[in-house]
Amino acid sequence: MAGRTPPAGGRVIRFDLEIRRPGFTVEAALESDARVTGLFGPSGSGKTTVLLALAGLLRPRSGRIEVGGRVLYDSAAGVFLPPERRRVGTVFQDARLFPHLDVRENLEFGARAAKGAGSGGAGATLDEIMHLLDLEPLLARPVTAISGGEARRVAVGRALLARPEILLLDEPLTGLDADRRRRLMAYLLRLKRSMDVAMLFVSHMVADFLTLVDVAGVLEHGRLVETGDPVALLTRTPASGTGPVETTLRGTVATMDTVPSVVCGGIPLVLHLEGGAPGDEVVVTVGAQDVLLGVGEAPRTSARNVLRGRVVDLHRVPHRVLARVDVGPVLWAEITEDAAASLALVPGSEVYALIKAAALRAEVFPGKAER
Repeated sequence: MAGRTPPAGGRVIRFDLEIRRPGFTVEAALESDARVTGLFGPSGSGKTTVLLALAGLLRPRSGRIEVGGRVLYDSAAGVFLPPERRRVGTVFQDARLFPHLDVRENLEFGARAAKGAGSGGAGATLDEIMHLLDLEPLLARPVTAISGGEARRVAVGRALLARPEILLLDEPLTGLDADRRRRLMAYLLRLKRSMDVAMLFVSHMVADFLTLVDVAGVLEHGRLVETGDPVALLTRTPASGTGPVETTLRGTVATMDTVPSVVCGGIPLVLHLEGGAPGDEVVVTVGAQDVLLGVGEAPRTSARNVLRGRVVDLHRVPHRVLARVDVGPVLWAEITEDAAASLALVPGSEVYALIKAAALRAEVFPGKAER
């Protein structure tokens, strides 16, 4: 697939499963070599059931699971590796940290779990994980005294220190407020770029998928009905009405003067920044509903960011139109059907994307941005 993130150390994931639970059957087959593979669908569609089977916490009725060429389960051959032998790291929505241990001790538990496991898996030291996930300020704190977003970062770190071949993320952003969601997503993007580990990401939120996932599978009523490019799938499935759509951009801080600015995808953006210095890595998020579109002459407007671009494609979903607009990076804009018609928008239309500085939300990571 063009533009897809390179595979994680050749760790191909393959599964073909039938799972029966009281009153519910899941049938799902998927093969992916993507860095981040996603399972998308509404609550009750079977996403977590598949994840539990991959982790070895639930035994399917029949089928096969293979990760990186290693068979974890094969009903025909009588193979069922227990969870501790699977080299699978799992992060649940509730983090599941040990409440009687502090943050450092929880992380060290993951490192101890990796001992004697042999070669392979995502290798990283405690210092590297602390830097990647910004955990050092939390090390001495009881896990009962950290926020939900912090707890999930600790859970990710603990799972990585166990040297997994694949990291399973079960709704890691659900239940967090907007600021904590955005901050944790920024860390997941850093993890995707920095660590040699495949990830399977489970969520029912469109924005999460369009930001993080390379290959998506759509689950409906226990059936994996389609797999492919997240944009193509999620903008035509009925479930695409779940949650807001956002654009996430990575770049660097350009100035911290009276009017702070960043550069993302080669374009400057004016926004509000708290802290940071020129050269720092930054992750910028903007909701599709906060991107206005205009045609014709460059408009005079109070918006600080007026970006000239071209419509890549248009996706009609319930009660709205989602436009992808190439302004250097690609932005999502959400407009009404009437607005799309009055502007006569079609793929290839030249437009201006207008974004207020206050609509751009930024997460700054001190230090030179990684390439």
